[in-house]
Parts: sequence; structure tokens; C-alpha cells
Amino acid sequence: MRALSLLIAALLLGKASLASAETLNEALQRAYSNNPSLNSGRANLRAVDEGVPIAKSGMRPRVSINSYLGAQQNRFIQRQDDMSKPDDPNAYPIWNRQQGQSIARSAGVTIEQPVFDGFKALNSTNAAETAVFAEQQRLRLLEQKILFDTASSYMNVLRDTAALKLQENNVAVLTEQLRQTKERFSAGQITLTDIAQAESRLAAGKAQASNARAILEASIGAYQQAVGELPKKLSPAAPVDKLLPKSREEAEQIAVSEHPMILAALHDADASDFDIKAIEADFLPKLSASL
Repeated sequence: MRALSLLIAALLLGKASLASAETLNEALQRAYSNNPSLNSGRANLRAVDEGVPIAKSGMRPRVSINSYLGAQQNRFIQRQDDMSKPDDPNAYPIWNRQQGQSIARSAGVTIEQPVFDGFKALNSTNAAETAVFAEQQRLRLLEQKILFDTASSYMNVLRDTAALKLQENNVAVLTEQLRQTKERFSAGQITLTDIAQAESRLAAGKAQASNARAILEASIGAYQQAVGELPKKLSPAAPVDKLLPKSREEAEQIAVSEHPMILAALHDADASDFDIKAIEADFLPKLSASL
């Protein structure tokens, strides 16, 4: 609470030097570089981009190495009986026993170069590249949201700081009025009812100041969430009227042709078409050369 009070006190210094104040452009730059949601979106885009070389590998040579190493043990037992003298008590069977051990090993290298795969690799590559385009548009949408939240929280901090300063000035005025009212009561000019009314106005003013402080704390938290840092001395931002479209029809036309969600949906539709063609390639003949 002490650190937050010091921060609010710093923000209330309205006559501070603007040369050392933080501008809206600086806040947007910090949010663009440090916001964790944006960093996560960039990492996700890099992960999706890895699907392109994976899809291209479908028509690249494949090398496989096979090896075998094992031990083999053989044992052979044979019995021979003399059947010409079956009643001879002196005839004994002859036993032949053989035992051996050998080591089996083998190795081989196979190189396979796909020649035709029914255009599966081509369609898979096109689908992966289109998916990258769609993810880029989703990242653009996230960037717009983060930058909009940053600009909104920046202006909210300025607005709520001014509102808190106004309420605190009002409390100071009401405090002085209560002091003067008590002096007049001591002089016998007014009654206790006037003092009660002045105290009521002061209590209401303090309540409004507390509410303004709570709103400012929420705006500071939103700013920190978007930018990653607590706000410092903020300078007023320039109006954005010149950046807006001249008419509603122009705004709708820009949204239809440039909105990231629309472009991402179009890329997703194209990627689905390429995926269907890649699946259909499994029913086409395939040709490859092996060595």
C-alpha cells in the first residue's frame, strides 16, 4: 500500500516536467516487446511455421540403416539302434551328441527417393504455408487487442488521476468549510444543524475520494498487466480523430478487407481444401526409386 500511495502521489504531480514523462508511444513499445501474451503468440507462430519443412520432407530422400547382431547356440542329439538283432541282449543303442555356437550379424543401407506421391507433399506444403498465414493474422489480432488495452489503460490512468486530484481538492475545500462553520457556531451565528450538514458533506466527499482512489488503483493494475511495468509520469496523448475513417461505410469496407479474423478464416478455409487434396492423394498411385 505504501508503494502504491507513493505511485499515486507521483502521478498527481501535474506540473512535472514533460521531458521526463512517459508518452503513449513508449508505453505501446513496451507492451509490444514485453507483453507475455504477445510473446506466447509469437512462440505459437514459430511452432506452426515448423509444419512447413515437415510437409516438404515428404518428397525428400529417405535413408534407412538396418543392422543385426545375435548369438546362436545349437545342440543335436541322435540315437541309433541295431534293428537287425532285436532280441540280442548285448545290443546297445548308439548316441551321437553335437553342440555348437555361432554369432550372426548383418547390416544394410537403403536409400529411397520418392518420385510421385499423388501430389500429397505439394498439397501438404500448401496447407502448412496457409496455416502459417492464418496464424499470422491471429497474431495481428492479438497485437491489436494488447495495444488497444495499453492505450485504454494509459488514458484511464490519466483520467482517474485527474478525477482523484479533483476529489481530494473537494475534500480540502469541504474540510475548510467545516472549520469555518464551527467558528461561526462558536460566534453564535449558526446552529448545530449547520455543523452536521457540513460534516455530512465532508464525509460524502471523503467517500467519493476513496472511490476515485480505488478506480485509479484498478486502472494502474490494468496498465501493469498490459505493459508489464507500473506507470510513471504520464504525459497527455494526442487525439486520434485524424486516424479514424471519414465515414461508417469506409470503416466497414476496411474491416471487411483487413480485419485479421476475416483473413484468418479465409486462410483456414484454403488450408482445409489443401488438406482434403492431401488425403485424396492416398488413393492415387505412388512411384519411388530405391537403392
